[in-house]
Amino acid sequence: MSEGRCAATHHDDGKGNCVLSGCASGFHDGGDGVCVSVGSCSASFHDGGDGVCVAVGSCSGTYHDGGDGVCVSEGSCSATYHDGGDGKCIAEGRCAATHHDDGTGVCVSSGCASGFHDGGSGVCVSAGTCSTNYHDGGDGVCVALGSCSEAHHDDGTGVCVSSGCASGYHDGGDGNCVLKGRCLAAYHDDGTGNCISSGCASGFHDGGNGVCMAAGTCASGYHNGGAGDCVVASSCSSGFHDDGTGICVAEGCAARYHDGGDGVCLKEGLCADDHHDGGDGNCVLLGRCSEGYHDGGTGDCIPEGRCFEGYHDDGNGDCVDTPCAPNYASLGSYDGACSGPLLEFVRIPAGSFKLNHSTADYQSGDTVTFEAFDLGKTPVTVAQYKQCIDAGGCTAGRYKSNLDGDSKCNYMRSTDGLDWSNHPMNCVRWDGAKEYCEWIGGRLPTEEEWEYASTHDGYAHLNQKYAFGNDDKLGEGLSQRCIVAQFSLSSNSWNYRCLPNEQGVTSSSYGTSDVSLHPDGNSPLGLVDMTGNVWEWTSSNYISVGHQIKGGAWNSTIDELPVTYRKYESGSVYYTDIGFRCAMDPQ
Repeated sequence: MSEGRCAATHHDDGKGNCVLSGCASGFHDGGDGVCVSVGSCSASFHDGGDGVCVAVGSCSGTYHDGGDGVCVSEGSCSATYHDGGDGKCIAEGRCAATHHDDGTGVCVSSGCASGFHDGGSGVCVSAGTCSTNYHDGGDGVCVALGSCSEAHHDDGTGVCVSSGCASGYHDGGDGNCVLKGRCLAAYHDDGTGNCISSGCASGFHDGGNGVCMAAGTCASGYHNGGAGDCVVASSCSSGFHDDGTGICVAEGCAARYHDGGDGVCLKEGLCADDHHDGGDGNCVLLGRCSEGYHDGGTGDCIPEGRCFEGYHDDGNGDCVDTPCAPNYASLGSYDGACSGPLLEFVRIPAGSFKLNHSTADYQSGDTVTFEAFDLGKTPVTVAQYKQCIDAGGCTAGRYKSNLDGDSKCNYMRSTDGLDWSNHPMNCVRWDGAKEYCEWIGGRLPTEEEWEYASTHDGYAHLNQKYAFGNDDKLGEGLSQRCIVAQFSLSSNSWNYRCLPNEQGVTSSSYGTSDVSLHPDGNSPLGLVDMTGNVWEWTSSNYISVGHQIKGGAWNSTIDELPVTYRKYESGSVYYTDIGFRCAMDPQ
């Protein structure tokens, strides 16, 4: 065969000779069956430790990788390598994943060498030292800075101890040490320097601001609230009050102080707002007096039966600067004497009736109940209203006279030479009517009062259509119907209206009538002109646009005359067909 080749069953012995097995002297198997010089191996093979070539990454039976890929005897490692703890060689300073340096460079699975311990981070350090960011937890075991071992605590300086605190530190309340004079959050000084969560030491109490102070003293801005507890200086404990001098007491006031009327002590002679001297030195609400005393006329209290200078008893026991009781007035006499009664009233008994229509305050079917009240027998007349004007009690501008442009206004009217003084006062606004009634000590009636009174017979409210009765009393024809009421048979012709009185006058004088002209039209209790003559203002509002008027007027047709008929007008009008009558509560 050509040189360099051998039969299939033979190989080169290293010196060019084909042999069946083995290698020439100085040669051995390079690992892949090829003879190579002793001390070398074929590619991808190396010395297995015993001179025999083995695949790279493996070693002969009792040999292992020395850390650098070279096979060495078991228990030894290549230079700069050592046992990583699991029998495998690893670079010095390192250990296998499950092992660590015992402090002497030896890798162990747990613990540290003698003279070494866990420095807190799992690294063995010399006994008495700890790893960075760790310190002695108090029992020789390293723990993270800021913490201590169980049953130990920071002495205030960062050192863990089993009891006590460092000099200048004390227990802050929960066992942790803080600078003396301080306590941890949720704790406070009990007065003796000890930190507690609540209360104070014996002989100490809360000074008002949460700070414990010696009993009997309070913090600045606080004082004894009366029960020994400290409260804000301007207040007292529950059940106590300021005696006037700033001291809290359970009852009474300090010398020269008294109850100002609202329970607050004030200097004698002074009273709380809305209070005054009740006459006996005690403070009472304004408008009231102590027992045995009354308003002497000025609002101040004086013994009953007496009045202050310039005031006198009006006959009802009240001190006034005019001698007039309700329904009386001073009409300008030089001595201020009262005249009256100004109006004649009829007593309307207490009772109730059922409405058959709705009003501003009630629904149809409601039962309305009344206390007894008085109602003017007639509408207020021109003569009666003039008394108020002359006395300065009725304000100009709230009424109009015959000279103000309307010939049917009765005040200062002189048509046909008739005497209009006993006719109803018309051309008066709602506020003018209200003002007059209040001037005499009365008021305008409500719509319900007016209706209740119109058909009351002294025993009960009668179910009749008109104040004077029903349709059968009207009779036939204008002349008969004008006997019972001043109204109109037709809204289209003046010739169908009642004339002012029984005298022969022209139709130009139509309008109101003398209030004495229709006695047949009186109500069961004798109320005059509750039907016709003039509509009458009431105090009842109609929504927000005006006030209810009742009774019909001289220019009303018969359908407006029933006592239940409702109509309203703006309170600002001066109509010739609207007047009023007054109501008064019994004195």
